Amino acid sequence: MGQTIRSVEDWSDLKALNPFSGFTGKIVAAAARLRSRLPSHIPVIATVFNPVFQASQLRGFDALRDDMLQAPQLVRTALDHLSNDTERTIQALRDAGVDGIFSQLSKRRKLLWTKYCGSP
Repeated sequence: MGQTIRSVEDWSDLKALNPFSGFTGKIVAAAARLRSRLPSHIPVIATVFNPVFQASQLRGFDALRDDMLQAPQLVRTALDHLSNDTERTIQALRDAGVDGIFSQLSKRRKLLWTKYCGSP
């Protein structure tokens, strides 16, 4: 994925994601097709990436970390926005009949967790 967020100010330009259009829409549609074609005893699992991973793909990991230190409230607002998009995507996948969601986790220390969010 290209770095769509090119400067710290670009975080305020994020638009709401429609989970039924674009690449995400294709994933939701594929999940619905799989669910309708597979027997119910075979689970359909979808991968959903967490908002911090999404942000790192939009900006680049090192730049995201720098943005968190330079403009923490702006990045926090953007992460809230990405979280809302993620919730809508998960709901669309549930409505499509997905049985489970897979997500990966990152290590906190890479993002300077305590500097950005305080003590865990």
